[in-house]
Amino acid sequence: MKGHRRYWTIYGYLFREFILSFMVAFFIFFALFLVNELLVIALRMQKKDVPVSTVFIFLLYSLPYVLSYTFPLSTMVSCLMAVGRFHSDNEMLAMRASGIRYSNIFVPFSFAAVILTLISFVMNDYFLPLGMEKRYSLLNQVALSNASVIFEPYDVSDPIQGKIIITGDIEENLIRNLIIVDRDPDANRRIIVSKNVSFRQNEQLEGVMHLNMKEPFMLSTDKNRRNSYNYTTAREADYNILLKDYAGTVFSSSDPSTMTSSQVREMIREEKERLHNNRVRQRERVSSDLYQLRCRYDDMFESSFFMRQYKQSDVNSLAGDYENYLIQKNRKISNKSLSRLETEYHYKFVLPTGCIALILLAFPLGLFSKRSDKAVGLGLGSIFAFVYWVLIMMSKIIGYTSDFPPVLIMWLPNMIVGIAGIIIYSIRMRQ
Repeated sequence: MKGHRRYWTIYGYLFREFILSFMVAFFIFFALFLVNELLVIALRMQKKDVPVSTVFIFLLYSLPYVLSYTFPLSTMVSCLMAVGRFHSDNEMLAMRASGIRYSNIFVPFSFAAVILTLISFVMNDYFLPLGMEKRYSLLNQVALSNASVIFEPYDVSDPIQGKIIITGDIEENLIRNLIIVDRDPDANRRIIVSKNVSFRQNEQLEGVMHLNMKEPFMLSTDKNRRNSYNYTTAREADYNILLKDYAGTVFSSSDPSTMTSSQVREMIREEKERLHNNRVRQRERVSSDLYQLRCRYDDMFESSFFMRQYKQSDVNSLAGDYENYLIQKNRKISNKSLSRLETEYHYKFVLPTGCIALILLAFPLGLFSKRSDKAVGLGLGSIFAFVYWVLIMMSKIIGYTSDFPPVLIMWLPNMIVGIAGIIIYSIRMRQ
């Protein structure tokens, strides 16, 4: 009974030390990520003459995103700080001399990691999507009232109501080298180019951005006449863009980051079903093309058998159809949206469980430091936390852009960290 009471006393003591170190590490990482948001987003909005109150609200909506990284990274650093403090004060040596094993010492740290994992998961799965949705909504409102917010220098927009906008350098409300690809009222494709374009909100039409082009050049094609085109030049021309459509595309609330894990999982199911249907249609088309190819070959063979010669035009046509058949057969049907959704889905679980993975690495690393303190633990933990953050970012980028399975790519950092911790712990136990 006394031994049982002794362990609970030790557990409470270790847990309190971890929480104190966690508060210090939490404040440091929270400040770093918040300053990053301020420099990257808020200051850019401030340069666009966005009110300070709006910038403050934007930072408030960014807090869940900041906290999503703060929890796992602070967990590792606080563990190293706590274990370092125990080594510095010889308390780790005293606990070992009292017969307390490392596995017993690890219990309160693992308990804290599980609690932080649950808190982090709630933050990632509920508050983060809610904050991101509010951010997009706020950005849309800002864009509707301040046209300059949605323009970035040297940027190519996604297709917006059939329009593609390519910008050059931007100085205040002046765009140098602007290209617009759209369709005219007759649905003919056209390209508009202007070296100097001033833009402002249309005072007469609410929610409309007015572009004043100097010396524009317009090239348009005729959909009814192939290889025919027209071009027009002018000293000055006006062009209007509906801000609601443009802002809604740039700051879309349908992004997976604005959804909970259950919503993303449902979208993954729909995209997998769509991908399956596309592959089925491809197989049916390939089978149909192969059947038609065989029929044409049989017809050509029968006609040539009676005429005792082949027509070169028939041979060339058949060869072309065969090449098209091979292209269609070897065409890989993929879905980039599915990869992105799966990456975001696993990302919602990877960061919270990173608390456990980083504790598995931090605890044995702290055991190797014979004489250390909190400062050493803070420095060493910050280095490993930065490496882990880079691994997470790289995994997310690879998951978005490559054909590797997102489930493997996204969980790879946690697997590497966890396995490394287990190996280091095993080495420490043999010493």
